Amino acid sequence: MIELLVVIAIIAILTSLGLVGASRLQQSAQKTASVSNLRQIGVLLGAHASDNGNKLPAPRAEPSNGKGGYDQLHWFEALLKIVYPNLSTADWRGDGSWWNKNKPVVRHPLVGQALAPATPSWWQPGYAMNTAIASNLGKGTSFSSSPSGSGPQTYAIPLGLITEPSRTPIVAPRTSWNYTYNAAQLQEPSLTNFLVAGKLTILFVDGHVESMLPADYTSRELDKMPRR
Repeated sequence: MIELLVVIAIIAILTSLGLVGASRLQQSAQKTASVSNLRQIGVLLGAHASDNGNKLPAPRAEPSNGKGGYDQLHWFEALLKIVYPNLSTADWRGDGSWWNKNKPVVRHPLVGQALAPATPSWWQPGYAMNTAIASNLGKGTSFSSSPSGSGPQTYAIPLGLITEPSRTPIVAPRTSWNYTYNAAQLQEPSLTNFLVAGKLTILFVDGHVESMLPADYTSRELDKMPRR
């Protein structure tokens, strides 16, 4: 009986160690996938700037549609147009099937695994663009949607205005298309779905990617970048 209990105890210990190891491997794979996606997004942002007067895409451009209203083009859609030049916005705006099939780099690898609903709306790819950049540059602090939209979400940022690209975050995880990572946003329960080993992966304007604790974002005053 004693020998049997010893064997059972050993099996239990080995099983728990195996589960811990599998969890760490999964977290490592998720982090690697997110970092890879962000680096590719950085390349696409650079390509967009090269073709558009050295300007980043607006977080959500809102040009007039000529009918008294306005259209919308989110930053990640501008990048999708580079990768899929033969597609139109209607091809990826829908029930999410296009996203599930193609798994573009502008979609966070944890979307569909950890987030609820499992299939979010097309405008919730899991990566968001930093609208605080425009606000910090004095280009509006509150959203205004109109044929001549003037909120920070509509501003295509000239790279020349960003004097510290290595300290200016541009894309980060969030269940929306935009973020500022102020104190309230960093406390959003949904943000924990994107944590890998307790950390967030952040893309900076110069193209490098960092993993950091959510609290590090504000302690390093990244929310205040770029400075005028």
